[in-house]
Amino acid sequence: MKKLYIFFLLALGMVSGAVANASDYKTMIRYDRVWECASCGYSNSVVNYMKFDGECQFFGKTFHRIVTFKQTKVEHWGTIKVDEYEFLDDIYVHEGFLREEEGKVYSIAVGGYFPQQDGSERFHGRLMTSDTPDPKIYPELHDESYDIHEVLIYDFNCNIGDSFKSYSAMLGGFEEVNVERKSIVSIDGEDCINLGIDIMDIDIIEGIGPTNHGCLNYIAYDMVTGHELSHNYFNRLYDETGRLLYESHEVFRYILPDNLFSSVGVVTDSGDLCITADGVAFGYDNRRNKVCIYDLEGRLVASESAAGRMTIPTSHLTPGLYIAEGRAEGCAATRRKFIVR
Repeated sequence: MKKLYIFFLLALGMVSGAVANASDYKTMIRYDRVWECASCGYSNSVVNYMKFDGECQFFGKTFHRIVTFKQTKVEHWGTIKVDEYEFLDDIYVHEGFLREEEGKVYSIAVGGYFPQQDGSERFHGRLMTSDTPDPKIYPELHDESYDIHEVLIYDFNCNIGDSFKSYSAMLGGFEEVNVERKSIVSIDGEDCINLGIDIMDIDIIEGIGPTNHGCLNYIAYDMVTGHELSHNYFNRLYDETGRLLYESHEVFRYILPDNLFSSVGVVTDSGDLCITADGVAFGYDNRRNKVCIYDLEGRLVASESAAGRMTIPTSHLTPGLYIAEGRAEGCAATRRKFIVR
């Protein structure tokens, strides 16, 4: 009996170690996924479809940009049957940034550390959404006390009883959060850690972020910025084909916009997007146009914007298969696969 008990303890230790191992961390930064999130109103809700869209550099570190690329407004918030009444196609709204390292997830905030009555310093600020913050949008940048900072959002290395200082968008600063629960959930066949923390009884899952009261790059809703597009609630997670991967416990089955997933991974042919030996050509006169080239991992490898037709050279690309995407103001995006030999 004693041998059996010792074996049980050893097995339990092996399982616990595997769960807490940062090398087993399931990444949240996935270019083949779509997050459906909603911000509630008094009589309606704005439903935002979000994805990762390219890399940017801060402090010599690579962060990944989060954007809302489609949006639907629905009536009858709080009911199971929700009717779509407005659909905005091909929008491009910056929502923030994420970086992951050894089971920890970081974002970017504009803020500063200020002295408290007890002699300590406390960070105060708000999440940054634009690559180059405009002082008109972030007037606090006129104050020398404010700067751009990397802030910790989640730490999936924690076990029950552990705590970590997470940046809270609701408070505009760091909050000590305590891990009260820890379990494993399956996301598309992967075992992912689910941390239950004490603030508002929030669940945070690897590969998704908060699954109640928050989304991707913040815990709880963003009272600091206070703007309409604070995505209070994660609702559903999809892959690039529209396959449902996970849904919240109190899921609302919103009507999905037409062609929602065509801008994520489905490649279509178009005569407007021309692939030649010189490069990728696209654009309409007197419109804002943008051309992007992605590799098959979804990484942005080249982009250019212009008020007319333009060509991005492809001679600098390594041999392989790529996806070219052309976007013009007022038009749906068009895509083509091409090969660099």
